[in-house]
Amino acid sequence: MLRLRDLFLVLIWPVLGLACHLAPDTGINNTDLEFALAAPFQLDTIASEPEIRQPLYMTFDERGRIWVVQYLQFPFPAGLKVVSHDRFWRVQYDRFPPPPPPGHIPGRDRVTILEDRDGDGRYETQKDFVTGLNICSAALPGRGGVWVLNPPYLLFYPDADRDDVPDGPPAVHLEGFGLEDLHSVSNSLLWGPDGWLYGCTGSTTTATIRQPGKEGPGLHFKGQSIWRYHPGKQIFELFAEGGYNNFGLAMDAKGRLYTGTNGSLIGVHYVQGGYYRKTWGKHGPLTNPYAFGFFPAMEDHSSKARLSQAMIVYDGGQLPDAYEGTLITARVLRRRLDVCDLESRGSTYAARERETILSSPDVHFRPVDLKAGPDGAIYIADWYDRNVTWNVSAENDGTDRSTGRIYRLGRTGTAPAEPFDLSLLSGPELVDLLLTDNKWQRQMAQRLLRERKDASLIPRLEKLLATSAGQPALEALWALRASGGFSLESALRSLDHRDPFVRIWTIRLLGDDGELNPPLRKRLQVLAADETHPQVRSQLSSSVKRFPLADALPVLSVLLEKSEDLADPHIPLLLWWAVEAKLREGPNEVLHWVRQQIPAATPLMNQVILPRLGQRFTVERNREDLVTCHRLLELELTPEQVRSLAQGMIQGLRGAPLDRCPPRLLRKVEQLSSRLPSESTLLDLAIRLGSAMAVDRVLARFEDPSLTEESRIAFIHTLAECRIGGGLDLLLDSFRHGASPEIRAEALGALHDFPEERVAHSLLEYFPDADAELRPKLLHLLASRVSWARLLLDRIDSALIPETAASRGLLVRIASLEDEEINRRLYGRWGRIRQNPQEKLARMSAVRSMLTRGRGSSELGADLFRELCSSCHRFRGKGTQVGPDLTQIEGMERDALMEAIVDPGSSILPDFMGFVLTVDRDGTGAEPQLLEGLVLEENPRTTTIVDSSGSQIQVPSPAILHKEAMQESIMPDGLLHNLDEEQIRDLFAYLRGRDGPQ
Repeated sequence: MLRLRDLFLVLIWPVLGLACHLAPDTGINNTDLEFALAAPFQLDTIASEPEIRQPLYMTFDERGRIWVVQYLQFPFPAGLKVVSHDRFWRVQYDRFPPPPPPGHIPGRDRVTILEDRDGDGRYETQKDFVTGLNICSAALPGRGGVWVLNPPYLLFYPDADRDDVPDGPPAVHLEGFGLEDLHSVSNSLLWGPDGWLYGCTGSTTTATIRQPGKEGPGLHFKGQSIWRYHPGKQIFELFAEGGYNNFGLAMDAKGRLYTGTNGSLIGVHYVQGGYYRKTWGKHGPLTNPYAFGFFPAMEDHSSKARLSQAMIVYDGGQLPDAYEGTLITARVLRRRLDVCDLESRGSTYAARERETILSSPDVHFRPVDLKAGPDGAIYIADWYDRNVTWNVSAENDGTDRSTGRIYRLGRTGTAPAEPFDLSLLSGPELVDLLLTDNKWQRQMAQRLLRERKDASLIPRLEKLLATSAGQPALEALWALRASGGFSLESALRSLDHRDPFVRIWTIRLLGDDGELNPPLRKRLQVLAADETHPQVRSQLSSSVKRFPLADALPVLSVLLEKSEDLADPHIPLLLWWAVEAKLREGPNEVLHWVRQQIPAATPLMNQVILPRLGQRFTVERNREDLVTCHRLLELELTPEQVRSLAQGMIQGLRGAPLDRCPPRLLRKVEQLSSRLPSESTLLDLAIRLGSAMAVDRVLARFEDPSLTEESRIAFIHTLAECRIGGGLDLLLDSFRHGASPEIRAEALGALHDFPEERVAHSLLEYFPDADAELRPKLLHLLASRVSWARLLLDRIDSALIPETAASRGLLVRIASLEDEEINRRLYGRWGRIRQNPQEKLARMSAVRSMLTRGRGSSELGADLFRELCSSCHRFRGKGTQVGPDLTQIEGMERDALMEAIVDPGSSILPDFMGFVLTVDRDGTGAEPQLLEGLVLEENPRTTTIVDSSGSQIQVPSPAILHKEAMQESIMPDGLLHNLDEEQIRDLFAYLRGRDGPQ
């Protein structure tokens, strides 16, 4: 057990708001740093430049020493030449760098060991373990050496004698991690309690992972993932896919994984086998084309959270109890550390920012990594450089590679640990260490037990597992696995353990092994039926797809009976992903199993599995799959089940008409439609399958006042996507005379599918009578084609449409068509459409003067926000979240808010990067359509975007000729041009949350 000296460290400021100054004699270039600290924290500098520079990652070894990666080669890999880069900072280099050695291109990165030999809290001894690395993002000791993540490679440097000198050249275990963006390379190695090495990959790199000596194409994935590698079995796999720009990986005491985000949400809770939201526009679809859904980040109940990078889930035993189990995040751009509470949401969590425990006004303070130390304190790696961006155009990028700090943030009056070496402890002493309240000590004991594989400890661990509850029992299970004592027989006992996390991890380990025996299969079925803890059911839903087919299906049957899980944020999709995995393994067996499940008619089967089965067997549009759809419809289905299956089939057929349908499938759908005449879903499906009878019925039925609005909207989409004869007239009529604003808006959106010029003429004629909220959408549609835009300008020239209807955003959109005639007409009437930097600065100066000349009314500003902004933004719970939720800007400093409105392209969050799509819907290439907006979702069949007018537009993916990132924000930079001075003050009063002068 570690001993703590009764020693006060040098700097103690217990009250939030008091600035603490690090004294010049701490070796920090004689620069005073200011921090605000919350009670009861104190902050100490434990290392700084010149010994430590640009620290990116750190970890502790069994001797309490800190291993630091100095990321000095950033932002340019040595020896590689940038040959191109895109809007997302993705870079193409002239070659693939060779691994070390031979032929390695030496760089400036290094892995340095810091040691506090006298226990005074200052890590005065430094030694480089390895130098000359070229883009190194992590280094983790373990298993007889050090694992170094040096993209594109995962390297292992042997050091069996522990003398901190590599015993020989590194072995390449993995290759193929992407280098396109050094902000998002694979990073953050950590050991899992299961013996796997975990890491994460950010948003803007791609990877094709290969293992030297193994045949095959490798595993290809595009950024945003949690991955793991088992050194003993030499297996690489994605643990979960999707997320945000994952740079920093945290594991809590129960072995759950979290990352931060590069947007406005606190973080992501990852579960095994999960698919998460991606930046679709940059990366395209998930690796599994049949995922048919994804998880979001954790619900965020903070009003102004922004960009969480590194994080830890604190369980160190030193801080007050109120901090145990909290998520502590480093806000690299906000220069602060925040404490966030995790709140249960079924099998996952919501997050809520509670307090700031450390902040600094110093613009150089950049907390890029956090770790809990052996003493229970929080250790902070400070990049200490104002520049945390990557200028790919030149070496002179403003990066200061001479600075860097590491701090210890602990409870006032606590001392650092005395020098120690846990590797000197005996096996029983390490087992005793599993009972401490310090997570770091427990995790290190687990690592050492795993490396020793001491079978003599098994009886002791089995007793500890059987007699303990809570964390000690879970630690005993992990140690039993590490020592070779986990077996099918012991797993059977563990599944009966009173602690839910013992049950969770027993299931997970069984799934990783992929082996069950008959007693375990039966026990898992009983557990699926009786389990009350949602996270146990979640893990079972994750692991069941890793079991053999014959073992998995009976467990799935029971899990699908848990109706209470229908509302869980994770479990329904986990169950579908398990069914889908088994479907690939044994399609006939699974379809037979589905037949057996139909009579049960459980909500999870009806509402989750059946629709996705329908989608799965229509999305590829091949004859074999469509025949399978017929087999499914031949089952003894209830009307609800027919509807669910049909809805899924419709979803799979979205985007374009079906070329050819098996006659028996069409006949079956038509028969069902006749048998269930009130079921409009079947008519919709029949149209998509090519039924002329269904078309006639829909066209005749559209006037029926009893037809629900939901069905009417569904028919609108179907008629448009299938380009049904007579459908265009019906859509135009629905736009002009629809019974509700929703019907008119859907009909207008559906007209994107029709290139006929009469659409433009009809829209222009109807413009004076169109609803005010539909006019911007109508004009955006007209601006998507050259010929239509010319007709629009003709109407403006003849004063049939007022010039004031043409917003700055609309004019920019028309100019994007890049038609010479149109550009001449635009310039002749409006002058230059896009503002240059000088004009934007002048506009900001003018707006600043307006804001100081009078008072604004937030009540009137609310009306302006609703008119101008709510189609794309939410604010105080109102509006539509297409762009960022603006609630976080309330109270923002005036000039910052003004810049965001006048020059929205000056800073675009990666999640809100727009795209320009060039679309040829009819395949003729005669007049492509130009669409601009955010990509909401993308798959091989369809791409859905939302434009700046708030219109959602679905495009057949094969019809997209070209997709290019927008060079500007989709939010127009002329938002304030049509407002008078009083209106501008009113809008700012509303957004800033206060009346009066701004």
